[in-house]
Amino acid sequence: MLRGSFFDVDDRPGPTEVRMPGYTVVDAIAGATLAKWIDLNLNVRNMLDCTYPMSPDPRAVAAPGVSAVLTANLRF
Repeated sequence: MLRGSFFDVDDRPGPTEVRMPGYTVVDAIAGATLAKWIDLNLNVRNMLDCTYPMSPDPRAVAAPGVSAVLTANLRF
């Protein structure tokens, strides 16, 4: 599955906020059943490696770049 999100510029911040830039985020999720007892799932976030603040707070840190998580679900 591929998921995309577009966030427009927020040029009307509140009194304790800063202007937020517009940005686009694309994530991908894939999974496979390898056997009756094991499933693998891969989640890749921010595939465009977009830099954007996590919140409109002036002290907010930038969101992480590309990240991936691989999980295995085992059934006994």
